[in-house]
Amino acid sequence: MNFNLKSSNRTLAHSVAKHSNWKPEFITHSLKENGVYASRKEWKTFIYYALLSLGLAFTVSGIIFFLAFNWADLHKFAKLGLVQGAIIVFIAAAIFSKASITVKNIFLMAASITVGALFAVFGQIYQTGANAYDFFLGWTVFISIWALISRFPPLWLSLIMLINTTFLLYTEQVSKAFSDEEIYTILFAFNSLIVLCSEWLVSVGKIQDMPRWYVQSIALAAFAFGTLTISTSIHDDFFPYGLISILIAIPLYYLAIRDSLQKKNIFYLCCVPLSIIIILSSLLVKISYDEGMMLIITLFVIGSISFQINQIITISKKWNGKAK
Repeated sequence: MNFNLKSSNRTLAHSVAKHSNWKPEFITHSLKENGVYASRKEWKTFIYYALLSLGLAFTVSGIIFFLAFNWADLHKFAKLGLVQGAIIVFIAAAIFSKASITVKNIFLMAASITVGALFAVFGQIYQTGANAYDFFLGWTVFISIWALISRFPPLWLSLIMLINTTFLLYTEQVSKAFSDEEIYTILFAFNSLIVLCSEWLVSVGKIQDMPRWYVQSIALAAFAFGTLTISTSIHDDFFPYGLISILIAIPLYYLAIRDSLQKKNIFYLCCVPLSIIIILSSLLVKISYDEGMMLIITLFVIGSISFQINQIITISKKWNGKAK
């Protein structure tokens, strides 16, 4: 039996073999030929990139610990020169190296992290008195161009994390006018927009190789902020930010569930129900806070999560051809 696995996965192949006369040696051969099993070359490439990333991470960490341990004995120009020298070396490797684009991007990632160390060292030497907000804002601004031109998802994710952190610190240290519900609503909308734009760019073919972990990491942050906004608004003033978050959450949760069903990925099937369970539990706490309601909430959480797990297992079996 000749079977093409280019659009199939390992589980589907085993399911087909289970209900056919496809021999095990042919299964193994087809899986290897169609890239389902990683080849020796792919494993070597993965290990190479992993070790390079770890090496650069330890290098940056070593520089930071060296400065911290010898802070009193080093001249301020030596402190700044060491960090700036590391940035120059990383950037030179990213620009002039004849290695692959992935290796160049890893060096660029190391330079981006070292920029943060440079701002920290500068602030500590000259005692600028700046808030943590200023530190993260400068870090964000000075790596933004690198992130935009690199097309490197880890650097994109780092930039988005810095933007979120900068805004949170701004509302805490500079502007006290933002309520918790307003902060969470803005971050919910921002991260949701990033997820929608990422999915749209993939769907129209603008970006071909965007990894799922990148989109799912931002989506997880969006779900967290959305759940926090609605849950907090239930106990405080629901209008307008609780209502705004619900109006964002309804279409977003619908699109997330549809995406999971279309792409046969259980990530959103886990996140959306869990968010709804937390919101409903918060609503029950709002209704009553006595011992009886605590028992009801406990039973509700146990029952709903058990039901969710059972449904996810059933759907997963259907996708993989194992349903009875």
